[in-house]
Amino acid sequence: MLASYQEDVSKYASNTEKPKVKNCYFSIPKQLAKENKKFQFSVVEKKGTARKFENSIKWLRDANLVYLCYNVSTPAFPLAAYEKKDFYTAKMPINAVNTALSKGSWCLVGV
Repeated sequence: MLASYQEDVSKYASNTEKPKVKNCYFSIPKQLAKENKKFQFSVVEKKGTARKFENSIKWLRDANLVYLCYNVSTPAFPLAAYEKKDFYTAKMPINAVNTALSKGSWCLVGV
């Protein structure tokens, strides 16, 4: 499965975006293993910034290779109205449901 994801990145991402997409994708398990699960661009690359990697994260999201689970300021409906767009966790589809269920966190898929 991982090999097919890599093939998709190689096939569909632009040449300038390929290495950044791969670096973002492979940093996710490392980031989920940390206590602070907020996605941090500095884990992808030392001194990494949102400006450099935000398109790569969007590419992964649009390809359904990751789900972005946004932090909310108030636990009220509709949750999307209270999202903090700068604070999210990137989860891989296989982990998204299990982690959300085991930790009791909100995961807004497809937002």
